[in-house]
Amino acid sequence: MCLLSACQPQATRLLLLDLTLSEPAVLNGTAQPWRDEGYHVEYRRFFPHLTRADLDRYGTLIVLLGREPEAPSDALNTGDLALLTEWVLRGSVVVLGYDADGEGYLDRWTANRWLDFVGAGISIGDRLLEDTTGRTPTTTGHPQPWAEARAVGDEPLGSVYDPFPLERNNVVTARDITQVLAVTSRHAFVRAPRVPAPRPRAAVAAAARVGDGLVIVISRHALGTLGPQFRPSTAPILQLDALARTRAFLTALARWTRRPAEWAHIPPAAHATPLVLTQAPVPVELASPPGTPPREVDTMSLPVPADPKLAHATSVPDWLRQQGMRVLWTSL
Repeated sequence: MCLLSACQPQATRLLLLDLTLSEPAVLNGTAQPWRDEGYHVEYRRFFPHLTRADLDRYGTLIVLLGREPEAPSDALNTGDLALLTEWVLRGSVVVLGYDADGEGYLDRWTANRWLDFVGAGISIGDRLLEDTTGRTPTTTGHPQPWAEARAVGDEPLGSVYDPFPLERNNVVTARDITQVLAVTSRHAFVRAPRVPAPRPRAAVAAAARVGDGLVIVISRHALGTLGPQFRPSTAPILQLDALARTRAFLTALARWTRRPAEWAHIPPAAHATPLVLTQAPVPVELASPPGTPPREVDTMSLPVPADPKLAHATSVPDWLRQQGMRVLWTSL
């Protein structure tokens, strides 16, 4: 008898790598839309790099990029770039989830060099999109511009969605408008060095066909909108209908990756350039692609089920109940 994960066909197995080594529970919101669309999501926490064995095991890859040099994390290396190229040329799907809002410059820079190398026609900007016209209260007090999906072909991305929250995003530039999957609000702007620069309807998610495969570029925060993240969420407070639209878009995106016939609406890669990493802000690690992960590193399925022990109410000490009531009812 084979293990359940080993019996899953390659096309429905998804590998999630996170260069920040996040706790599994933090990635539940990222994994859930893909799980809802039939993917078996596996997370390899303590070795967030590609191996040659992954090429045959998984059909889809989500790479959540790191936070260097602004904050400590792991980072893409040359072995990752070599296997990313082989991955898409073999007809598989790569989703690059970059870090926005002031961190992750190194991996954004490296990812942009790789996107140029494969001719994707997509570039990740370094400035956060903002929109001060929003009046929707958020947990951070800083509203982010909502997104609007662009219709791409027929179902599932051919549907029309009302604007929905999509967390933090930088400007994503695409060579062709038909590569754009979602755009920001009409009043969005970025904080340029001197004055705010308007960026209405700027792209926040884009895709390219590379070889027989597909590359999608979107922020890691957008991918994780439906759950907790390592930064405070900018999701709107008490607007479940808005988050339902976010879920509809993210699940449609996951469903779309399983329908190669629909990728024909996305232009193919063109104008590839040599891969030059010598001008990186921090030296990119030179590494050969490993054959397999280290023996002591395991993968786990996501989303992580809730611990039933946490569902039971815990007893509160008498002193806390009494003191707490006095504090709450004291006149301010």
